[in-house]
Amino acid sequence: MTKQASKRPPRQRPQDDSLAPKGAAGAPPQQKRPRSKQALAKPAPLTPKGRKRRQQLLDATARALNRFGYRDLSIANIADEAGAPISLFYRYFTDKTEAVLAALDEIVGRHKSRMPASGSSLFDFQIASHRNLIQLFTESPGVLDCYYALDAGETPFTKFFQDQTRSYDRMHAERAIVALDAPKPPQPEAILPLAHAVTAMADNFLFRYCTGRDETAALERAARVDVSTFLAQLRVRMLTMSDVGVTASSLPRQVAAATGPRPEIQPVETPGVPHKRQPKRSDSTASFDLLKSTALRLLNLLSYDELRIRDIEEEGAVTRGGIYHYFGEKRELVATLLREQLETMHARLMESSARPAASRFEDLRTAIAAFLEEYRANPGVLRALYRLEQDDIEITDMFGAFRRVWARALADLVGFHLGAQPSARAALILIGYAMLAMIERFSYDLGALPSGASPAPGHEQAELLAAIWLRALFLEQPPAEILDRHSFLRDMVRPTPL
Repeated sequence: MTKQASKRPPRQRPQDDSLAPKGAAGAPPQQKRPRSKQALAKPAPLTPKGRKRRQQLLDATARALNRFGYRDLSIANIADEAGAPISLFYRYFTDKTEAVLAALDEIVGRHKSRMPASGSSLFDFQIASHRNLIQLFTESPGVLDCYYALDAGETPFTKFFQDQTRSYDRMHAERAIVALDAPKPPQPEAILPLAHAVTAMADNFLFRYCTGRDETAALERAARVDVSTFLAQLRVRMLTMSDVGVTASSLPRQVAAATGPRPEIQPVETPGVPHKRQPKRSDSTASFDLLKSTALRLLNLLSYDELRIRDIEEEGAVTRGGIYHYFGEKRELVATLLREQLETMHARLMESSARPAASRFEDLRTAIAAFLEEYRANPGVLRALYRLEQDDIEITDMFGAFRRVWARALADLVGFHLGAQPSARAALILIGYAMLAMIERFSYDLGALPSGASPAPGHEQAELLAAIWLRALFLEQPPAEILDRHSFLRDMVRPTPL
């Protein structure tokens, strides 16, 4: 059964004048409801017994987070998991947020402690890092479930995940600089955009691999590769534009002259997301379009759980009766918006595939821009997809159907330029999923994530990701004008031995 939308009010609304209800200008802000007596009580002193009880509650929080996900997790769930009364929880934590953040800090700390020593090669470090991530996501799927379920105002979680991501980005940047072995190596800060892209790809790919949200486990068996090794070679090539330290090839390097027509992208066949009614008159169509455009604009400002029907009514001059005339519930309206945006991205991808073959770089850039620019324009779409993908089977199936076609389309594009043989098909589709993982997580971090700030215009982001994949797949640098805008890529090449 499809889970119904949460009915609780949001914790925090965006401070945007366009969202203020009519007649509310200058109204004093609503006061927050005071916490319960337990929540206002000071934490108990951490005696040895207190530390043990607090740790038991932290362990229970981690287990409950994996079972319920952050959005559905309650303090009662944590207390039940710990076999303790709720009053004991409030002796050590003020609320759910504090407990979950503390649990996440412990989980990530254990993950970091298992990272390989500094003496290992970049390739071996990447393999070990991926296996470590597989262990993390297998044991604690609630970590990224929590990350992908953030509301627009949850700044403590945003800061926690952004700080952790920066830490891993810097770690990979420093490792890459050592592996470059260049006379004048770049500074870690200069290559953080590249390091973040490789971190985004591996995190998202392996999370979906471990949780079964993609078909990557089956493709791994069909291609007879190990995904940890597969991703490690991609990341080494992205970071150094070389195969330094690589002891086995897992990429489909069966290169020959590309022959045959350029592959065509097929339409996506998914179960429809029905509405109660379709507009029949021109004025009804205008009202219907206004309703959808207003809902999409609000979804870009709010999370799915925060969005309310009355927000749409107040903001778009659409009556509640008019909304329910077309949609039975909020979920049905949002599902329609998501499908339309996915169809828009798919149409752009199909259009790009119909053009005459350009350079490798330009074909990669155009395909990546089809996703990146749409996610950038509507960040609420990716946020809602990740949120609903956790517990809405229809949304999961719909998103999965598009991603399967997209992964194969990207695989065909790469295979066309590589001249790969049919036997490399499964590995090429894995590359397609890796590209999608990078594009989506990169878009989420820079736009959909609350407080995310994009450091560069959209076209430059597409150029950067296309340049990264050109390095990984073909060991080539992008054109000179692209290198001028992303100058750090000039330094990220391991010198060729004389």
